[in-house]
Amino acid sequence: MTNQPIRFGLPAKSIANVVVFSLLVAGLGCSDKKDDMADDMADQVDVDLSKEQGWPMYGFNLENTQVYPYETDLSADTVADLAPKWQIQVGGGSTSTPAVVDGVAYFGAWDGYFYAVNSKNAKLIWKKALGRSWVRSSPLVTEDTIYVAYDRSLAALSREDGEVLFETELIKHPQGFMESSPKLADGVVVIGTASFELNLEKDDYTFAGTVVGVNANTGKKLWTVPVAGDNDTPCHGGDGVSVWSSAAIDPELGLAYIGTGQTYEAPASTCNDTLLAIHYKKGFKGERLEWKQTYTKDDVYVATGSGLNGLDHDIGGSPNLFMAGKVKAVGVGDKGGTYRVFNRETGKQLWRADLNTSSLAQLGGVMTTAAVYEDTVYVTSNSWMAFGFIVSGQHSDMDTSTLYALNAETGEERWTKTLDAPVFGSFAIANGILFHPTIRGDVYARDAKNGKELWKVSIGAPIGSGISVSQDSLYVSGGFGLGTAVPLAIVTAFGISPDKMIKRDFREPTFLELTAKECDAALADLQPDDTCRSCLCDCDPSTTGACEDACWAQASCIVDNCADTSFDDETGVACYEDHCTSKLLPPNVYQQSTRSAGCVLSCMDSCNF
Repeated sequence: MTNQPIRFGLPAKSIANVVVFSLLVAGLGCSDKKDDMADDMADQVDVDLSKEQGWPMYGFNLENTQVYPYETDLSADTVADLAPKWQIQVGGGSTSTPAVVDGVAYFGAWDGYFYAVNSKNAKLIWKKALGRSWVRSSPLVTEDTIYVAYDRSLAALSREDGEVLFETELIKHPQGFMESSPKLADGVVVIGTASFELNLEKDDYTFAGTVVGVNANTGKKLWTVPVAGDNDTPCHGGDGVSVWSSAAIDPELGLAYIGTGQTYEAPASTCNDTLLAIHYKKGFKGERLEWKQTYTKDDVYVATGSGLNGLDHDIGGSPNLFMAGKVKAVGVGDKGGTYRVFNRETGKQLWRADLNTSSLAQLGGVMTTAAVYEDTVYVTSNSWMAFGFIVSGQHSDMDTSTLYALNAETGEERWTKTLDAPVFGSFAIANGILFHPTIRGDVYARDAKNGKELWKVSIGAPIGSGISVSQDSLYVSGGFGLGTAVPLAIVTAFGISPDKMIKRDFREPTFLELTAKECDAALADLQPDDTCRSCLCDCDPSTTGACEDACWAQASCIVDNCADTSFDDETGVACYEDHCTSKLLPPNVYQQSTRSAGCVLSCMDSCNF
């Protein structure tokens, strides 16, 4: 049975009326004149999608087609000649799809740095330290500015030297972090907020996801659409509902489309696992949410305890905008293993494709953004348990995925291919060639018409990023893990028969790269003996946490800040979250470290620290 859309608000108003009204208001108030002028100037911020601009944002364009339309040198005849032209090593992994603009490649990494390198030879132009946590999402590049999300903030950087032009904190919650990539239209950056609070076993969850519009020129928050929590908006209910998705934007309709995740606690949010259509423009008056379509109702899931019984059927990939025959359509897949397409204006469902998945998989189904080329939708659906990958970074040979080519008007299958590994990173299409990665670290080139394999290469690291294409070259970031610390990212560029492969190493010491000897030296006055070391190692059964890279620094932080608290209740956990986790550990080892905190403190006491 097709869910009927719930509609809110009025059709988008003419932006001309909004601009005229804004100019009139700016002329009336002298004290606010500069702010009003800055707001008007923001409307002039845009993204150039010419050939010279390259691949400027996640999904390539506002529609998230992931199609680079200017390619001529790459073809079915030349793709076999692709080889690495350079490879960069940076610390901590990377899931940032490189943006390539005017001969410069831009990407973030899990070492907290954002990088700008020469796209021909990988020479470092500049790098900017943005935070102690991951820079996970992909950048958006305009003529003068780079927009990048990190930690709990959105920043605008100068393209020239990486200078921070503004940074706006979008999340106040201590477990919040930015996974969504920025999308920009009409001077408004649209982005979602997320949290790794789902990795904690708590009596009360307090993070509530949002979709936010930010003035691209000033960093001022223009509007917020909550998607969970106790409120009187169309999206209300229990907390949670991280927005992992990045928006697709239709400037003519004035609508931004974005997906949401699951609720963390009952009662479920009315907008969990939901595709939202939001009026994003600055001058819009009325209810921001135009319509919503919920894929899985009452999805309450956390990664620990009883939450393992939940469905976890997020819409984590980003929507695609395309024509379904003569109808303006929006489509997106979910982790339940479906790809659904709706009328962009009304929210009425046009078609649904049920894809291959596994009933046991918490991380199966559609985990990434589909691509649309001509009249075909390309999408993968995973069939995997993922738990082996979470613990060890490895996956079973039984973990696979299926690549589908679907008729964009009807959803009918044109062809399918079974892949030997799940797919987490997104696609790129250029000159009739479909490029896609797998979590194994392989990159494939296929004929988009029939799925025939034309080329395959391994980059030597698991891939969780998308692929970008610019002027006969491919760019991809490798170094990905769901529950293990990732010590190394490998960012690779491929070209047609390059003269040589250039290797560069930009790794910096980070808070996760402490050796046991360095930990001991940092706490030399504590003089841990072998008995105490064994006690600490026994605290955490995983390969991360108390006995590995951050072991002694973690223990020291607990003693210094939380020795007077009890880890038998929420007070100790809250203390640890506030003082130690964000400083010592990224979210991918947060769950294990929180569980071991009380044990670590007990060990320290027993060893007379």
